[in-house]
Amino acid sequence: MVLFTLIFSAPLIPNYLLVKQLGLLNTLWALMLPMAISAFNLFVMRSFFLNLPVELLDSARMDGCGEFRILWNIVLPLSKPAMATMGI
Repeated sequence: MVLFTLIFSAPLIPNYLLVKQLGLLNTLWALMLPMAISAFNLFVMRSFFLNLPVELLDSARMDGCGEFRILWNIVLPLSKPAMATMGI
């Protein structure tokens, strides 16, 4: 399913209907939101997260961090370059 969205993107009319249904007409979000949720961004973030060193996450667990704290204090600050790539 995800690869299908890489090959075939939705034309203009379905995008307009989606934005209208969400109530985002005449907003800046109407330009950003449909393109932010794409298969390309999924692959960029997945490959970035797979390249994070497992030892870094293991050492945080040994220090007593829970999963949410690992995400918030370690993974998200390290993923700023990947998020910037998605933003471009």
